[in-house]
Amino acid sequence: MVGIVLASLLVASSGSQCNWPSIAAVLEARAEADQAARDVLVRDVHAAGANDIALQIDLQNRQWFRPILKACGWPEARVVGEPAANAAWLIAQHADMDPDFQLFAARLMKSKVLIHQADGELLALLVDRNARMQKQPQTYGMQYRQDDGVIRFLPIEDPAHLDDRRKEIGLVPFACRFRDVQSKNKGEIEWPEGVPRDSAPCTQ
Repeated sequence: MVGIVLASLLVASSGSQCNWPSIAAVLEARAEADQAARDVLVRDVHAAGANDIALQIDLQNRQWFRPILKACGWPEARVVGEPAANAAWLIAQHADMDPDFQLFAARLMKSKVLIHQADGELLALLVDRNARMQKQPQTYGMQYRQDDGVIRFLPIEDPAHLDDRRKEIGLVPFACRFRDVQSKNKGEIEWPEGVPRDSAPCTQ
């Protein structure tokens, strides 16, 4: 937490709200605090106050990040470096209590994905996580669940054009995603309804 305070002071004294080196330092510090809080929950989900601390960190992170995104846009990987770029995604990914912020961040992130300055797979995870939390169909086919030993992908919006959307952001065809999920999980796996099986074979 001390690292966050010091890095925040650095941004405040930089003379520019879009001082990317300073912002990168804060992003990495905030991501470190995020992960430390969640490590406590992983070790003991019932640890006293642990969930409240994680939620408070999430709140502070998005309160800090929102005005920066509005003023500066999504941080480009070539400018802030991969660790800070991934930290930016992590803050958005864990903003489940503010779905509008997640969508706002995703729109800005996609603009950078399209010019190869952000990670398309991370964008897909963010967008589909938001859809799952809002009980809406997912866009990129990243979310699935396992019930009674059967793996089923969550509903997909316009499944006939799933691979078109995946290709737009640089993802491999869904068949590759299906194969990867199948290889990492035991049990039966169902091909999602409406997704063409032969539209784009796995080319990974």
